[in-house]
Amino acid sequence: ARIGYLERAGRREYLFLLDAWTGRVLRKLDVTGMILDCQVSSAGWDPQSGRLYLSAEAGDDDVTSEASRARAGTYVIDDTGARWAKIASLPPLTGFLPPEDARMIGVLPGGKYVFETTQMAVRAGRGPARFSSAVVSFDPGTGRVEEIGFRAAGGLAPGTRLAPMLSPSGAYLAGATPPGSSTAVSQEIRIKDLRTGSERVLVTLPCDGARGPFLGLVGWLTR
Repeated sequence: ARIGYLERAGRREYLFLLDAWTGRVLRKLDVTGMILDCQVSSAGWDPQSGRLYLSAEAGDDDVTSEASRARAGTYVIDDTGARWAKIASLPPLTGFLPPEDARMIGVLPGGKYVFETTQMAVRAGRGPARFSSAVVSFDPGTGRVEEIGFRAAGGLAPGTRLAPMLSPSGAYLAGATPPGSSTAVSQEIRIKDLRTGSERVLVTLPCDGARGPFLGLVGWLTR
């Protein structure tokens, strides 16, 4: 088993591959030249192809150069770091503009990639912009994108992320529903079986209504 680890040192970004049992460094990949000053929002391993993937996002205009903005996107990488391939931009869902943010979170058994995205609906007249978070699958062969219905992702405020996680087998999706307000006292952990389409509340846990990018994270140990 191997573990991937991202770190910044000497103003450069590195992706380490470690042996999970011994801690030995198997690879140290300098990814600075590929992502420039973008931020890596997700990284993982595709067990079917034996390749790594990472999603890099551009920051605000005042901190991201045009050259860096062109590097934003998702890449698949062989574990030597010698071959990088950028995945084509995701097409929009029906009724929405092309997604502004898309972070890859795993691979389905048939080879489709799974992304968490932020979608903005096409405006009708001068009405307010309507945002939606959606978990989608993307077929790299056909370019087709399909929404994976996941109730935990519904109704999120703009800029709010669900941070769902696909199980290692690609058969299940799990995520924590963010608190609905600052006065919320509980939140749900939901799990979806992607083979049957069934979704359920796994557990309801207490919370204090706080939101943030490092809260409500879930992970898998098996499945």
